[in-house]
Amino acid sequence: EVKNGNEVSKIKPRSFNWQGEDIEFKEDTEYHMVIEGTGEMGELMKTENSNITAAYGWQTQNAMYIMKYLQTHTMPEDKVVMPYVTDVYICEGITNTGKYPFAGGTELKNIHMATTINTLGEGTFMFCNGLDRYVIPNSVTTIGNGAFSGCTGLTSITIPNSVTTIGDSAFSGCTGLTSITIPNSVTTIGNYAFYGCTGL
Repeated sequence: EVKNGNEVSKIKPRSFNWQGEDIEFKEDTEYHMVIEGTGEMGELMKTENSNITAAYGWQTQNAMYIMKYLQTHTMPEDKVVMPYVTDVYICEGITNTGKYPFAGGTELKNIHMATTINTLGEGTFMFCNGLDRYVIPNSVTTIGNGAFSGCTGLTSITIPNSVTTIGDSAFSGCTGLTSITIPNSVTTIGNYAFYGCTGL
């Protein structure tokens, strides 16, 4: 779908390929994604400076939109990827979300995260506008660069005492945030961490 006058539509993939099989998305159906395994999640995007050099899985179609943000630091008008996924479950054993796993998941409302996670990787929830509140698990020590960047619907975020590092642009563009408490455990706050948070 494309932009029509003042109305902006989502660009929705009709299907995705999983293990050689095309799986169709059905309109008005909620999908829940369950991620199992151990260690760090694989990167769904590879970046070099401000260029995306490769994209995999459900992020393949979204790469050009994330690239636009990385290069211009302006929010894309169209939001893509995972348009039907409302809930994500990251199971015990996973320690790091990797890069950009859910970026652009505009319908994502609920995140159920393992207590083994210690790092929210770069761009983990970038542009997840459906997220309105989130409590970061007590196991997390690092909030990566751009982890919540552009989450305009985010009104409440709880940062636990386990966090020591808040990355560059971690919460940039979170216009819905009106307050945030940074615990004493935090020793590093990156550049532009709260840039554009006009509601703070």
